[in-house]
Amino acid sequence: MCGRMSLTGPDPDAFIEALGLTTHPGALPDYRPRYNIAPTQPHWLLRRGPTGRTLDRVPWGLPNPRGGALLINARSERALEPARSLWSTALRRGRCVIPADGFFEWHRNQGGAEKTPHWFRRTDGGLLLFAGLVERGRFVVLTTAPSPDVAPIHHRMPAILEPEAVGLWLSDAGAEAAPELLVPGRRGLLEATPVSKRVNDVRNDDPACIRPAPPAPRQQSLF
Repeated sequence: MCGRMSLTGPDPDAFIEALGLTTHPGALPDYRPRYNIAPTQPHWLLRRGPTGRTLDRVPWGLPNPRGGALLINARSERALEPARSLWSTALRRGRCVIPADGFFEWHRNQGGAEKTPHWFRRTDGGLLLFAGLVERGRFVVLTTAPSPDVAPIHHRMPAILEPEAVGLWLSDAGAEAAPELLVPGRRGLLEATPVSKRVNDVRNDDPACIRPAPPAPRQQSLF
């Protein structure tokens, strides 16, 4: 699953340009770097509107119609099932792209007592473009099986779109093309960094959340 993400670039105009949007400087007065974006919080989404692509802020997570925990992810395998009514309408009409520059997964340490957060980002430092769905004014992140980069840490990952696939995903043909788009990322796309446990607390949202964690102390041998 994907339970936290980041978008740390300081320049909103560079962010707009990276998404292929054409707009005037200073068009996102509410933009600010984010280091610990959590469910229930609003985040930027790229969608296709009547006159072209739009960038809006939408809350992350959908109340579960069956009760229970907030729905923050949707398994792409289930979303693609024709009879899966929970996501069928959103797959046809609510496809979106979720821009980020990183996401977090937690790996259980040896012995199982604690989990260490890892921050995944592109090896080239570029934007990550997650496939998502909007339903009832809220969004979820579509997930897939893990790529070789993610598998040692976690058993799921966000479905990452390459920039050239964004147009197809948002087009009228996006739902039909979904099986070929919602796949694990290619090997070498991502790198993982163990980071501070500050990210465990949603109240923390600062550069320290993505600061590399100090190496664990080596146990001294008694012999």
